[in-house]
Order: sequence, then structure tokens, then C-alpha cells
Amino acid sequence: MLGKSLSILCAVAATMSLAASASAANDSAAQPASQDWSSVVAPSAYGGVIVGNPDASVRLVEYISYTCPQCADFSQRYDSVMKRDFVADGAVLLEIRPYLRNIPDYAASMLASCGGAERYLGNHKAIFGAQPVWLARLKTIAPARQHQWEESGAAVGMAMILADTGLDRVMTEYGMEPDQISTCLADAATFAAIQAGTKDAREAGVDGTPSFVLNGQLLNLASWDDLRLAIATAIARKQ
Repeated sequence: MLGKSLSILCAVAATMSLAASASAANDSAAQPASQDWSSVVAPSAYGGVIVGNPDASVRLVEYISYTCPQCADFSQRYDSVMKRDFVADGAVLLEIRPYLRNIPDYAASMLASCGGAERYLGNHKAIFGAQPVWLARLKTIAPARQHQWEESGAAVGMAMILADTGLDRVMTEYGMEPDQISTCLADAATFAAIQAGTKDAREAGVDGTPSFVLNGQLLNLASWDDLRLAIATAIARKQ
């Protein structure tokens, strides 16, 4: 009798366990997957891109120059970490905004904008990834040739810069068509937006890159750890 009772109890327990598992599975299926905001992009008003939750209470603007080695280093080492740790869960809205330090920055910034917001982050990564090569070429170009860039008009001058540095080949190898590049370089609205963003940044006290503005405040940073702490503190204050 005892053995039979134990068998009955075990069967009941197993049935209950299966029912609980099925219920948990149904509950899990009913729960929508959490939004990964790091994949949500939109164009910024300043020729760059906005990444993340538009309703985020913490907003970070990252000013970059494509001829800035420190910007390339930061992008390659920390951009994915920042998006994973702060943007993905919707806590932070990140805006990447071009900052023009020189004429080649115009060309590279316009190139990054080709294809709209959906292509921006890929373009951004490709330009910075190839920076050691095309920046080295840039440094060897004679002043007379650089003067030709300035005298040839915006779109033609930028096309010359891309050809002289090899940046056009970088982007065609990445999948961009030559005609698309020409169209992007002739986009007067984007050109004006990038100029306006740089002007506004300088008026706000930005004088170098990379620079960061967190909820309207220009940060004085020495390292990624400083930026991480500033972002985490801003999030905690909003909770």
C-alpha cells in the first residue's frame, strides 16, 4: 500500500510540475520582448544621428571630428559599450553630432550622412575604422593641392578630398555607389546643418573633440570612466 501511495503521489507531483511549466511558458510567451533602443535611429537636426529612446530622460550629445584620432579611438573602444550599457534599455538618448575642425571634416561628415539615418552608424564605423590609412595620406598632400580644394566649390572640393585621401574607395568597398557619394556631397541642406551644429557647439563652449554634453551641460572629462560615472549619476537622479 505504501509503495502504491508513493507512486500515486509522484504521478500527481509530476502532473503539477508539468502544468506549472506550461503555465510559466505561456506567461513568458505573453510577455513582449524588451525593446532594444540601441537599434532605433533617427536623423538629427545637425547632420548626425540620434540613437535610442526619444522619451529618455537623459540626453547625451557626442561631438566628433572624423580627422580626430582620439574620436576614432573612442568610437572603436567605447561606442558599443555605451549603447549596450546606457542606450539599449532606453535610459539614454545619444546624439552623434559632427564637429568641423578643418576642410576634410566637411567631406567625411557629408560622407557619413549618405543613405540617411539607417546607414549613418555603419558609415561612421567604416570611416573611423579606415582613419589611420586615409589620415596618413591626408598629411602628405601638398598645400597647393589643398588650396585647389578651397577654390573648387564645396561639392567639387569635397570630391577631390575623398579621391586624394582614398575615402571614396573606402566607402565604395563598403557598398556605397559613386553616384550616391556625388549626390550626398551636393546635399546643401545637410551641409548647412553640419555647419550650424558646429557653430552652435562653439557658442556653447565646445572647442575640441571628442566632447560630450549631458542634459545640456558640457562635461570636463579625462577618461571613459569619467563619462560612465557622469551618465550613471544622471540616470540615478532621474529615477
